[in-house]
Amino acid sequence: MPALAEKSPPGGGYTLVEMVVVLAVMALAAAVIAPGLFRSETSGGERVVRTLTEVYAMAREAAVTRGGGAQVWVNADEGRWLALVRSGGTSRWDTLGSGSLQTPAVRLESGGERWAIVRFDARGRAAGRSVGVRGPEGVAFLRPNHWTGRLDVARR
Repeated sequence: MPALAEKSPPGGGYTLVEMVVVLAVMALAAAVIAPGLFRSETSGGERVVRTLTEVYAMAREAAVTRGGGAQVWVNADEGRWLALVRSGGTSRWDTLGSGSLQTPAVRLESGGERWAIVRFDARGRAAGRSVGVRGPEGVAFLRPNHWTGRLDVARR
């Protein structure tokens, strides 16, 4: 009758050195991979910069499409924005959109003024105030480019 359990031959297990090496490799892999898993996609300041860039582009596009003008108002104190547009030949402003830019640890600056207003004409040219976005990763200044109507973003 065969034995139900056979004894393993001597030396069949792992040595202490082998286990330490495996644990060291696993710890190294965890140290490299873990920060990427727990980091948010973009920081608060970068989200604000991206949102403002998209809002300005939307307002510029609406000004050109409607042949009128558009304005983007950014309240630096409250962290809110409002975009207005009007069709060519009318004096009535319609709301294009509004939203909040409030993010923890991010502060907006507009040169000491409460409002930073950028205006777009029917050809998409821009005029107005710069907005500073101060976050944990540094400062970004968003300046409207008069000729292209786009935002120039300078980071420090």
